[in-house]
Amino acid sequence: MSKQIKKKKQSLFFSTSSIIFVGLFADLLLFYILNVLNIEVGIFPSEITNSMLTLTIIFFISIAVGSFFSILLTKRMIKPIEELKEATNEIAKGNFDITIAPSKIETFDELISNFNEMLKELKSIETLKSSFISDVSHDFKTPLSIIQSYSKTLRKPNLDLETRKKYEDILDHNIRKLNNLTTNILNLSKLENQQTIIDKETFLLDEQIRQCIIALEPKWSQKNIDFELNLNKIDFFWSKSLMESVWTNLIGNAIKFSNKNGKIKIDLKTEENNIIFKIEDNGIGMDEETQKYIFNKFYQGDTSRTSSGNGLGLTIVNKILNFCNGKIEVTSEVKKGTCFTVTLPKLIKQ
Repeated sequence: MSKQIKKKKQSLFFSTSSIIFVGLFADLLLFYILNVLNIEVGIFPSEITNSMLTLTIIFFISIAVGSFFSILLTKRMIKPIEELKEATNEIAKGNFDITIAPSKIETFDELISNFNEMLKELKSIETLKSSFISDVSHDFKTPLSIIQSYSKTLRKPNLDLETRKKYEDILDHNIRKLNNLTTNILNLSKLENQQTIIDKETFLLDEQIRQCIIALEPKWSQKNIDFELNLNKIDFFWSKSLMESVWTNLIGNAIKFSNKNGKIKIDLKTEENNIIFKIEDNGIGMDEETQKYIFNKFYQGDTSRTSSGNGLGLTIVNKILNFCNGKIEVTSEVKKGTCFTVTLPKLIKQ
């Protein structure tokens, strides 16, 4: 059990104990006051002469008043619990448009604050889940509609060669887009259900990164992008194909969101027991909202809409890195560029 949980339990125990103590103290205090008043001024009728009877009456009056104050304090503590219960029932029904107000009790206020934060995240996840089906449907339906439309047009016998070539290029582009989307969905599904990595081998990370850059040459040469490479020679023992997906996605994104005549800087080095890969561009960048959800399935920020994509690349990258206990971080600024930093453990064959 963590220290934080222990601290919360102790705080709740002290709060409950305080209520009981206040009730008992009120009982005893009232008992003492009534007893003194009876002795001094005789607040009870003279016919009640039995001291035991007098004490019994005073005792029950004290219990009644003390219980009254205890009930008031207890109701104050139970109220936020009831609100949390009602809010939980609403969440179970699918209603995320609720917020619990602070209770002015420190122990419960921290719990309420965490609950409201959790609710905010659940609402965000639900929104992404709802948009998932919409995005998938759109990403499949659009290229399929284009393919259907242009394939019909290509059947026309009187179509000139230039127009035919143009339509064939459009068909080819949408077929590749559909194929890429299907491949990414299958890869993501495989990663989410995969427990272990079997195809491990020793390879050079720096050489693999260079090969990925060469493979993407048609894309970056079209934009006349300049690369600045600072790659140290590093051996790595893991899945070569999965790591290739990581570099291809990250470098491909940097190219896609770079401006013409832009520059991409890539560093690869070791720091203590970690391998650090950093890729930085001076392209369109991302706002804070996009950075927050960039690794979620099918999420595409406003800046991402300027280029084609399906919002699965970085999700796949994140899943792959989780497998080898690596991590990825992003820093970005709109119209100034983006920097992705990948941290990997030194995996060398024993």
